[in-house]
Amino acid sequence: MKKKIRGVFAFFLAVTLACSCRMLIQADPVAADPEADTAILPSNTDTQTTEAENDTTTAASDFTGSQQEPTSSAERNAAVSVPAAGSPVLRRTSAGSTDISAAAVDGLSTNVNAVNEGDSFTVTVNFSEDDANGSQKTDLDIESGDKIYITWSAPQGITFKGTTGSSSNTIELYDEGIHLGTAVVSNDQVVITFDESVNDLQHVHGSVTFTIQTTGELESASENTGTITAGRITKSVTINSNGSSQEQPFGSKGGEYASDGRIKWTIWINNTFKENLSGNIVITEPLPDTETWKDDSFISYSRGEDDTVNNLDDFKQEGRKIEIDETNHTITFTIPASELNGEYGELQFYTYTSASAGTTVANSIIMKHSETTDDTTTNYSDNYIGRATVPDSGGSVNGQPTGKIQINKVVRDTTDPIAGVHFRVYQVRSEDDHTRVAGWYNGADHAEIVTDADGTAMLKGLNDGYYEIEEVADALPNWIARSSLPNSVVVAVSGTAGTRVKIENQVKTRSITAVKNWVMPDGTTADTGDHPVTYFKLYRTTDGETDEDAGQSIKTVKTVSGKSTASVTWTDLPAYDNSGNAYTYIVKEVNAQGEDAVPDGYTKAEDGLSVTNRSISKTSTNSSSSDHTTSSSAATKTKDQKKVKKAQTGMQTQTGLYWILCLGGAAAIGILVYLNNKKKQK
Repeated sequence: MKKKIRGVFAFFLAVTLACSCRMLIQADPVAADPEADTAILPSNTDTQTTEAENDTTTAASDFTGSQQEPTSSAERNAAVSVPAAGSPVLRRTSAGSTDISAAAVDGLSTNVNAVNEGDSFTVTVNFSEDDANGSQKTDLDIESGDKIYITWSAPQGITFKGTTGSSSNTIELYDEGIHLGTAVVSNDQVVITFDESVNDLQHVHGSVTFTIQTTGELESASENTGTITAGRITKSVTINSNGSSQEQPFGSKGGEYASDGRIKWTIWINNTFKENLSGNIVITEPLPDTETWKDDSFISYSRGEDDTVNNLDDFKQEGRKIEIDETNHTITFTIPASELNGEYGELQFYTYTSASAGTTVANSIIMKHSETTDDTTTNYSDNYIGRATVPDSGGSVNGQPTGKIQINKVVRDTTDPIAGVHFRVYQVRSEDDHTRVAGWYNGADHAEIVTDADGTAMLKGLNDGYYEIEEVADALPNWIARSSLPNSVVVAVSGTAGTRVKIENQVKTRSITAVKNWVMPDGTTADTGDHPVTYFKLYRTTDGETDEDAGQSIKTVKTVSGKSTASVTWTDLPAYDNSGNAYTYIVKEVNAQGEDAVPDGYTKAEDGLSVTNRSISKTSTNSSSSDHTTSSSAATKTKDQKKVKKAQTGMQTQTGLYWILCLGGAAAIGILVYLNNKKKQK
């Protein structure tokens, strides 16, 4: 019986001690400050919380494509880096100094087939990159740096000299004010060189005209043919003798085009060095209608090799005279014959000519002189003709503007440009046959162009045809998703219109998951009771300082009863802004209207993509609540205060019961001790 009594007391004592310890733990005040800003995540987070955290980690790397979000400023800068200057816009470039004479020259002609010694003739060379049908020659595409050579050879004793007839030996080639090249005329050849502007033309064609001046005397009357060659074409010109094998005349006249609209005339006197001249030598020159004498026309007068006068005033000395008859358009020179006995004389002057290019001006003179032998005087009157050809020089180049492809790269549904995007351009055979043409771009199979800071990539100098544009996916900036284009797109290019292609790309997207945590007042224990409905609003930043509304819908956060966490997810969010700067997303707790809010009876701590609500003071049994969030109304505050007071009253009742159990336990211990001592005494 005594054993049973001791057992009952022992059981009662154990129960008393267990209940006391449990009540002591619950009655212990919260050590943490209930108003603290930062909540501590509960250590016994349930499975749902762990899954939500994993979802958030996955979402952070859930971009369209395989690349991860750049986290450092260096990575972000690399994402928007633009290629080196000069690379965004590519165009056909010169293949160097290429001789295209054989392929380009279509025609070569002269204004005459035969000329006399000392005369000149004009040469015209035609060139084109099109064949007779107007289609481009398969072996020719005139580009910058290409050259055409024109050469010549003269018969023995004769010299051919190229000239433009002006002070400059360069013929500038233009097409409607656009400079396309030059033709440089030298003594022994003409070189046509095309410059950069020709790259913007197709169906290029043109001509160059220049003059060849002949000098010298034929060594053989049977070998009197000269040739001019350009490309595969050669033209012959016959040189006729002036009769130099005959007796030398007393006088003669010659002419050559000088420059700037002037012809230089030379009159030779006493070519036979006669010593019996008497009286005066009178030279009368009826000027052609195209020729005009001016005050500065006189050049020089010489006697023999050493005696020369170089101005008109000096010429009018010692009995020499010059008379100008404007009515009859004649000039008369008078020279005392005694000056030239046994000496030759040479008189040079200019006339200003209005003759058109390519015209040969014939200018005759009447030379009168007297010879006295044995007191017998014989008078002579001879006609001599001098000729000069006004050089015909000039040239032109014509063509149709080539097409171009201009790509405008922008962020989808905006005008924001995307720099640094690479495209490859291929030429294809036709609209239906997309077989790529090999080597069409300076020997390469494609041209590669890159968008500049304005999002523009341009390829100029394209001949009419069809071209395939392909975006280089592995060269995209790492913040851009591949465009919605198929592998490529084929466009037509024709003439001046060109082709403009707008290609939109979307910035890479990601998903964002935000987590809600509920904790007890200690800040670590998960609060698994019933919780009010709350709301999350999403914000974003690129600099870590200024938060902007992410423009997404407000999410309702409902926590399942018995759970301490909940999560919501936004999808298809831009991972970058339209300049390639990475977004950092954060979440804030709000009410249904998007205003900052805190649930009743809780504090909140917002940290990136998580919000933790800590109970201000709470029993193990949470009173149920539905959609009650913080409000500024007095009625709500009064209700909350009553709830807190009720909780405090319950706590006081539990404290009294604690003391009763403690006293009962002490009494039980005393009885057990007493019974045990009594047993020992017996």
